[in-house]
Amino acid sequence: MTMPGRQYVTASPTTGGYRFGFNGMEKDGEAWSGSAGNQLDFGARIYDSRLGRWLSVDPQAGRFSAWSPYHAMMNNPIWMIDPDGEQWDFSNLQVTYDKQSQSIRVTGEVTVKYTVLNLTDKAIGINDIEIRDFVIPHISYDDILPIDLSGNPNISSDGYGSPTVRFEVNNLKINVEFTNVISDVNQVMPDDHVLIIANNIDTKAEDNGIISDAAGVADKEGNIAAVLENYINNHTPTHEVAHNLGTDDWKIEDNALPGYLMSYADNKNGYKLTNSDKINIVNNIVFEYSYENANYCEPNGSKEKTKEFIEQTGIK
Repeated sequence: MTMPGRQYVTASPTTGGYRFGFNGMEKDGEAWSGSAGNQLDFGARIYDSRLGRWLSVDPQAGRFSAWSPYHAMMNNPIWMIDPDGEQWDFSNLQVTYDKQSQSIRVTGEVTVKYTVLNLTDKAIGINDIEIRDFVIPHISYDDILPIDLSGNPNISSDGYGSPTVRFEVNNLKINVEFTNVISDVNQVMPDDHVLIIANNIDTKAEDNGIISDAAGVADKEGNIAAVLENYINNHTPTHEVAHNLGTDDWKIEDNALPGYLMSYADNKNGYKLTNSDKINIVNNIVFEYSYENANYCEPNGSKEKTKEFIEQTGIK
């Protein structure tokens, strides 16, 4: 019901409607087109939300030589903010930086979606594959950031130019979803994460970051994994996805215990994570992939990568 004397007015330079947008910055309409809200005034620079880029170079470009002077929020506006157009900072949504204690607090959820590539002659549906989400209730640790954030003056250095901080992780959840099943590698989309169901895998194909197990193989810190068809109903799919997330195998000589997901022991139902597993997941998913190369959150060229992966690992 409309209240007398009141109406909703969209923001524009002429109507005087609500004039703030993304990051709480003032909208700056394009005079030549009469549109509004496409550009935001951050103070030091104007940001074009359609491009995800600034319209002028970074005033602090000299401190971030590895990045384009036109990039915004470390190329990740979901996790990062830029309060004034000069200096990025951690977003308060899920990753927060406590300047006083120099600690990074992580909480929230990340969803990773996989396309299933079925290379067997059996009909396999999404629900036929056992998969578990990764839940990290709490872990605290001191570590060097896995990315170069040394340009932020609020982060201390370890003496070698790499910032070291305290990580406080609470209630972090990585959801894993299978979205569809395909049967031809040419159906793989450029930005897919791929789980291959295979009849045969060369389990000795460990090279160029590929980790091979008796029942599966995965591209560590990548976006492609594979499992044998007769292992899809135990922890193997989750084990191989965990390699994509950055974890390593815990072999018997490393005193791996039954019940742990990454154990090399003859255990197909364990899902527990060691502290090392949790740290690898946090560093590689929340930080390295989100900020540095976006490889996991935004893979690119997945079709060609999948073809190369199949050739390398002898998948049939």
